[in-house]
Amino acid sequence: MKKLLTMVGIGLALAISSCSSLTGSKLVSAEGLEKAKKLLEKDPYTGKAFTKVMLWAGQPLEENFESVTAQYFDEKQGKDVSQRASEAGLSSPDVSTDEPSKAETFTLTEIPFDKVPAQVDKMIKFLSSQSELEEMEGYIVHSLVFTKENGQIKQKYEIQCTKKGEGKSVEGRNIVTNYYQFHVTPTADGQYEVSEW
Repeated sequence: MKKLLTMVGIGLALAISSCSSLTGSKLVSAEGLEKAKKLLEKDPYTGKAFTKVMLWAGQPLEENFESVTAQYFDEKQGKDVSQRASEAGLSSPDVSTDEPSKAETFTLTEIPFDKVPAQVDKMIKFLSSQSELEEMEGYIVHSLVFTKENGQIKQKYEIQCTKKGEGKSVEGRNIVTNYYQFHVTPTADGQYEVSEW
């Protein structure tokens, strides 16, 4: 009976620890994107024209939405400002010492949040079909950047993945997982540009 209770306890502990990454919303899910959008609707972002909006997951190989960072021109200071927001609150604004950006600006309503989940599904299928990436698996979107170029909103995805057959290793007290990352940018013609990190 004691062995049975021990086995049940171990099984329960494993189930709880394996489900902890399932809490929260995936960065590129409708729920995760809605969280980002709600943060961008609040001060200090209200009514701002952005030069860049970045959505972030947590630690490497995690894909749950954690925070959003927006860059915009602050008229009061006459400088570009970058500020990170999460459900826990706002970071202090990072005021640029450089000349204001000449990048095109865009508003929150221009960001195509609704198209992201389908675009990511197609992108993952594309990556999985590439012979150069046949050794890779477990593709996740770790961050997403929106900018505007030539009047069009552009997205750049940071993809993280692992290599088939490379398991976790123990180094001292640490469990180590090798992972690989690269950027994927969808093009206007429905293709993808893949670049190294």
